[in-house]
Amino acid sequence: MAAADSDCGCDLESPSRLDEARKIASSVREAGLAIGDKYSGLFSSLGFGKQPNCFVASELVDLLISKKFADNREGAVTVGQLLMDTDLIHHVSDKLQFQDGEHFYRFREDDGDGKGPSAASIRQVKGSHCGYLWKKGYLFWSKCYFALSCPASKQLLVFRQELDSNPLLNYSFSEVVLIPDAKKKHPELRIDLTLVNHHSVTIFIATSTEDDLFGWITAFGKADAKVCILVILADVCAYVTVSKRIYYYT
Repeated sequence: MAAADSDCGCDLESPSRLDEARKIASSVREAGLAIGDKYSGLFSSLGFGKQPNCFVASELVDLLISKKFADNREGAVTVGQLLMDTDLIHHVSDKLQFQDGEHFYRFREDDGDGKGPSAASIRQVKGSHCGYLWKKGYLFWSKCYFALSCPASKQLLVFRQELDSNPLLNYSFSEVVLIPDAKKKHPELRIDLTLVNHHSVTIFIATSTEDDLFGWITAFGKADAKVCILVILADVCAYVTVSKRIYYYT
């Protein structure tokens, strides 16, 4: 994964694929997929302890083949990944894509009272915009997964990575101010992003290409937010206010 890749137009799953995934999930549950409390070993990446309401990946693979949803284990893994991409299942600690083996996964409906929304659920929303960006902390820059949710909600969520079930941060906004960084303090293209609602909060992010930068600006515009762009041209600053549509000044 590139350091700051941005995926434009994240409604990855068509209604037909989602319907297909739901049909498969319902079928394997009705067929008796063993769902219950599992125990991870002392040297497991999960650590020793109980993992509630989950199933073993290899058992789902077996069932997908026996129910004729796949011809072989490789094909069944592809089907399992479809269930993940449509946010019907997830790894219990959100660390793995779907893999065959003694790995524990859980159906979203068995999660209980999770905070949500998951990154996968936002990717399915038409008009959402998702991707990896660099985000500045108090001392260091770190790569995070950003998701601009359904345009009507005007929310920007920040996840550790694209498999996460719960966001680290959730910003609501009515207006966005983007300021390109002229000092080049980050090797990528840095932006000072101010999200305005009842109060303002500024976060510092960086993209790897101008296409990524303009992709995010366009996404905020499609969210019907009022976008203010401070364009720095040599020693001249031009403050441009744009409503609903984005114009690029060079």
